[in-house]
Amino acid sequence: LQDGLKLGAYQQQGSHLTSLAVSPNGRLWAVGTAGGEIFVWDVVARRLLRTLAPPAQANPVSQPGTAAKSGSLGAVRSLAFSPMGSELWSFGDRGRIALWDLPTGRVRREWVAVADLETQSSGRALAVSACGGYGIVAAAEPSLRFFDLNRGELLKSWTTDEPATAVAFSPDDQAIGSVQKTTIILWRSRPQASVQILKGHEQAVRSIAFGPQGDGLASTGDDSTINVWPGRSYQPGQKPTQKPTQTLLLPAAGRAIAIDRHSLVCGLANGAIHRWKMV
Repeated sequence: LQDGLKLGAYQQQGSHLTSLAVSPNGRLWAVGTAGGEIFVWDVVARRLLRTLAPPAQANPVSQPGTAAKSGSLGAVRSLAFSPMGSELWSFGDRGRIALWDLPTGRVRREWVAVADLETQSSGRALAVSACGGYGIVAAAEPSLRFFDLNRGELLKSWTTDEPATAVAFSPDDQAIGSVQKTTIILWRSRPQASVQILKGHEQAVRSIAFGPQGDGLASTGDDSTINVWPGRSYQPGQKPTQKPTQTLLLPAAGRAIAIDRHSLVCGLANGAIHRWKMV
């Protein structure tokens, strides 16, 4: 980040910001909210393109990987654009994954990845692979679930020490990042043995994102900071624990972070969205 140079700040009005995604070309931002709405912005034109909001009612579905009729996602915990930027994945705290067709604003596919719970949120985070075909889901229980997104099929699941609050794929799909409270854990290919432990936040980490070429990782959370970590920390031979190379102070707690080819974008708890230039 070029001396923390802030290129722009935008304010998301209304419901609290809970998630953020940037299209591959950097032109579109998708913003998820606690109320279940998704706002898609054209940042170049500085205008709202579309608001995505599923119907309020849905038939309950109890089994992971089961197809579901469109319904409220609850708070939108994660968003991810498809490789071409014409579709958008969303994941809500009721455990539902939805694939949106952006030109029409309609849900193309939807299913339950984590069984709905009546008394608490069951979904925490979704990361989509660079190819767009696979996803890692973090749930309220201590586990990570690996899905074939094209078929809505659960391929494998792993038990973790604690529930993860954020997950991310590296751009080459060779590493997975997950968050447990204030600690970021990087796994090589699959969450079996961690290869990196990143510690630098004083409070809970809410979101992580790899650089577009795998050249570094950024994280943000409740301590109102962005930490930037060394490039390709997940490669074999790296030190098992590293410290951030740069820390940026934010005016409010960080809720979501995304990186494209030219900039880093961070959504804050106060609804503001800030962007910094990448160098």
